[in-house]
Amino acid sequence: VFSTPNQASVLSGTTGATLDPICALQAEVVLAPYQAAQVVFVTATAHSRKDAIELARRYRRWTQVGRAIQDIRLQAEKELAQLDLTSRKVEQIQKLLSPLIYVSNALRAEPELLHANTLGQPGLWSFGISGDYPILLARTKREEDLDLLDDLLLAHTYWRKRGLMIDLVIFNQRETSYDQGFKNRIYRLMERTGSQEWLDDRGGIFLLQEDQMNEAERILLMTVARVVLDGEAGPLEQQLSRLDANPVRLPRFLPIEPLVPPMEVGQEIERPTDLLFDNGLGGFTQDGREYVIYLDRDRWTPAPWTNVIATPEFGCLVTESGLGPTWAGNSGENRLTPWHNDPVSDPPSEAIYLRDEDTGQIWSPTPLPARADAPYLIRHGAGYSVFKHASHSLEQDVTVFVVPDEPVKVVQLTLRNATKRMRRINVTYYAEWVLGVNRESTAPYIAPEFASNYFALLARNLYNPDFGQRVAFLASTREPTGVTTDRSEFLGELGSYIRPAALERVGLTPRVEAGIDPCAVLQCLLWLQPGETKEITFLLGQGADRADAERLISYFQDIQNVEAARQQVDEFWDEILEQTQVQTPEAGMDILLNRWLLYQALACRFWGRTAFYQSSGAFGFRDQLQDVMGFVHVRPDLTRAHILDAAAHQFEQGDVLHWWHPPAGRGLRTRCSDNLIWLPYVTAHYVNVTGDHSILEEQIPFLSAEPLKPEEHERYGQFPFGETATLYEHCRRALLKGITAGPHGIPLMGAHDWNDGMNRVGIHGKGESIWLGWFLSRTLNDFAEICDLMDDRKQADEFRLKTNEIHKALEKSGWDGEHGEWYLRAYYDDGSRLGSFSNHECQIDSIAQSWSVISGKADPQRALKAMESVYENLVRSQDELILLFTPPFQRTARDPGYIKGYPRGIRENGGQYTHAALWAIWAFAQLGQDERAMELFRLINPIYHADTPEKAARYRVEPYVIAADVYSVAPYIGRGGWTWYTGSASWMYRLGTEMLLGLQRTGEYLQIKPHIPRDWKEYQINYRFRKTLYHIRVKNRQGRKQKVTMAGKVLSDGMIPLVDDGGVHEVLVEIVE
Repeated sequence: VFSTPNQASVLSGTTGATLDPICALQAEVVLAPYQAAQVVFVTATAHSRKDAIELARRYRRWTQVGRAIQDIRLQAEKELAQLDLTSRKVEQIQKLLSPLIYVSNALRAEPELLHANTLGQPGLWSFGISGDYPILLARTKREEDLDLLDDLLLAHTYWRKRGLMIDLVIFNQRETSYDQGFKNRIYRLMERTGSQEWLDDRGGIFLLQEDQMNEAERILLMTVARVVLDGEAGPLEQQLSRLDANPVRLPRFLPIEPLVPPMEVGQEIERPTDLLFDNGLGGFTQDGREYVIYLDRDRWTPAPWTNVIATPEFGCLVTESGLGPTWAGNSGENRLTPWHNDPVSDPPSEAIYLRDEDTGQIWSPTPLPARADAPYLIRHGAGYSVFKHASHSLEQDVTVFVVPDEPVKVVQLTLRNATKRMRRINVTYYAEWVLGVNRESTAPYIAPEFASNYFALLARNLYNPDFGQRVAFLASTREPTGVTTDRSEFLGELGSYIRPAALERVGLTPRVEAGIDPCAVLQCLLWLQPGETKEITFLLGQGADRADAERLISYFQDIQNVEAARQQVDEFWDEILEQTQVQTPEAGMDILLNRWLLYQALACRFWGRTAFYQSSGAFGFRDQLQDVMGFVHVRPDLTRAHILDAAAHQFEQGDVLHWWHPPAGRGLRTRCSDNLIWLPYVTAHYVNVTGDHSILEEQIPFLSAEPLKPEEHERYGQFPFGETATLYEHCRRALLKGITAGPHGIPLMGAHDWNDGMNRVGIHGKGESIWLGWFLSRTLNDFAEICDLMDDRKQADEFRLKTNEIHKALEKSGWDGEHGEWYLRAYYDDGSRLGSFSNHECQIDSIAQSWSVISGKADPQRALKAMESVYENLVRSQDELILLFTPPFQRTARDPGYIKGYPRGIRENGGQYTHAALWAIWAFAQLGQDERAMELFRLINPIYHADTPEKAARYRVEPYVIAADVYSVAPYIGRGGWTWYTGSASWMYRLGTEMLLGLQRTGEYLQIKPHIPRDWKEYQINYRFRKTLYHIRVKNRQGRKQKVTMAGKVLSDGMIPLVDDGGVHEVLVEIVE
């Protein structure tokens, strides 16, 4: 923000597309002695930029500001008169609003009642209450109670006029048959305030008879209400006085000072000197298994450098700064702790604090939240992260990992006393409970408790409809000296993560009750003799129910089981990631292919479905289907299972859910044109590679629902199952539904194709997608072979015929024509071209060119020209970029969709969208342009984007995983975008192993069909087939033919038989003249 370090008080004047926007104005005021000055900051909104500027000009005049203040005062007085409100009543209304917006138990039901609740949010729906807004509940029984109700109706009217959505629920406690007149008087009160129109509406008023609901429903409403007022408890002002009570806090901590003799200065963590691709902040270990980050004093990475640690049902994020969010089952719908998505401050979701009980010093063994004045070393690996730090004469290690087969995160802290005196170190673990999507909406409903027999804090959120029965926990392997679940107690009223208020006191108030702002804090005191090392392990997880949570706590409180789990992590990931290992002349390629790309695709994209910049939790139909193609060699069982799971989210008509959330399967039905085609595409690939024909006969149910109406663009819901059919039939219906044709005979764009951002190109049902034509023709051709396998010759012939029809239409109407040397991207609904030389923006789009080659159906000369145009127009070697298209959208008259909303050169709008860049490289290799393909693979390798301090400062994001996008327009040229959560990881892994290094499997045979540079002398692939290892050495003798030798025998057809005999087979592949 500031222009130079020497002008710390002067803002830099930066405006425009700043990516992480704020509004900061600065005024300099010079005051003479005893002089006063006034400064007014005005915030305004308008329908246009012109109107906003006019407002700003108008309110620069003091007369206008004064007039506005006077007008506001008069308007307020008029409103108060109309509502018959006094300033004292307004004060009460504002005071009442506080516990409705911010979590407080002062006016909640009793904690015992909150714990007694057994129902979730769906239990409210029978009353017409959504449960999406804060609930104010009033219990009325006597005539005198109507005065309180009158005040609440006025408050509700006052809030409603300001756009605040509050559900006012009135419990009529009189028997239904006793006095209908009392109910009528309530209605008359509503009429007086004009509230009757809000009866039984969202953010409105709900009048319920208490004697007409069962006990569970009554408890539910009392539980979810953030404020419960009772007519018998007195007037509103009296009941609000409960908000004024001050909490009881323990005395302030007083350290022993001064410390005599002074503490010895310990040795600091040293910077590693043998890292690969060291950029000054970090680099890889020699074996490539870890990325090591070294943060010296006042040094930070340019952006959070994250590790996504996940298993199929559980996971967490860790950044170089500290502990990120944890989730169970679904990273979007069941976050145990908060996901922040703030790359500027990277606030902690969980934290460890250390306090020296002699000096009172407070710090954290991770760089955030309370950084000590000494270096930190961070190691990210597959399934774990480690922090090493030395300060305050203590050596500190923190190891974070997720147990592979249980929903438990382990955070192990080890301390070594590096002095000659006894040390007393207070260790505090802090976690903010969410147990849902976000803390703001779930906090009022979280019910914590302390399981004294396990010294553990438990928490559940019955309000979460899919995960309400689960029980989260925070426990440790040592008996705690203090606990609390009160966030305001720990952080303080104006809370600070850097120095929490509770650490300024002697200990924690053991406050564990429902209704307060929830968290989980465990505190333990460690006594360390001189030179002694001790560990304490914290366990954070979630069981299926309380019994399961207690089982997990009990098992992992045994340190031997923790150590066994840590060993299991390495074995678990090595078993997967070492199935295929390569050794090539390109070290950066080896590091990515041997570990990091596959780990990224599996841990983050497939299992976690979340990362620092994007958190979904959902399965995208096309997204994870593409991801599992990269697992065919290493975990074909995962590929098979997901194909079947995806098919179960297809409708009887053949279309599919765009995405769905596990476990319930709620999802979004859309008019996306390419989603459904990926099912037969991936199925054909899986069958061809593995030879597993049995998958085609698997029986899977369809979803059953009324098709989208003509006016419907999408529909979200929980859809029931209908008829059941084979996977083959699912794929066949997907293709029959996906075969469409517009005015030019080219497949329809629909709501959008692969590029979701182009969602206006064909919104009226006439726009056509050239890319989809190539993709569909490739899929029809591949699946025709599957039809042959199923002896469905008629269907195979029909698909091949349709392939030829699409091909002819694409060549006739898809080529740009006189000036362009490439294929169009699409036709708009009105028939105008997109991706044409005649366009001022988006003249050429890469994916229509790439897939003309990948489809194998384009005119060879045109395909060659098209890819040459990609290289000339979209490859920017000096910037290390391969653009999706150029120029970016900004002023084009036609609306292509929300893609135009991105700033120029950002994400899909003309930046490098890496997914598409990989397809371009694949096409170059398929054309036999091997040197160029390897050049471009190296060009987009993230390691080389950050292998020097200067390049790391420009690229900013992690060098060890691929980014979804890289920006292409100044001032952000070369800056990485979203990392980790991208389908690029699996495609890049496949591009490297299958296309460039040529690892091709067909059933029970391997072939090596490389596309490597001529100056490569040799490379090696170690390929594991079940229990058998194949050492494949490829020697490049500058030829075009292959000589394949196995066990001294030449394989004339070049096909390497895969036999699971548990042995080791040596294979030599020679590329000869």
